[in-house]
Amino acid sequence: QIYANYTIAGLKTDLLLISKDQMACIDLIGYPGLFERAFSLEQYKLLHRLEIPILPLPYSLWKTKRTVCEKALRDFVTRCFNF
Repeated sequence: QIYANYTIAGLKTDLLLISKDQMACIDLIGYPGLFERAFSLEQYKLLHRLEIPILPLPYSLWKTKRTVCEKALRDFVTRCFNF
């Protein structure tokens, strides 16, 4: 399942991915509008302590090197959810 703008541990995540008992986040850095801001270092640390992996994904990279981003997304999901 994929949830946009989902709050977990008091943090609004851009995208939260859930499969069985595993969770992971995608931080859409620079995406115009609601998802523009990146997480702070403290927010990254909190997610790390909760053992929730996070992938920072710059919108500018998506626009210029989409295939690189697609591979990074596939690798991230595979690593997080053992697909």
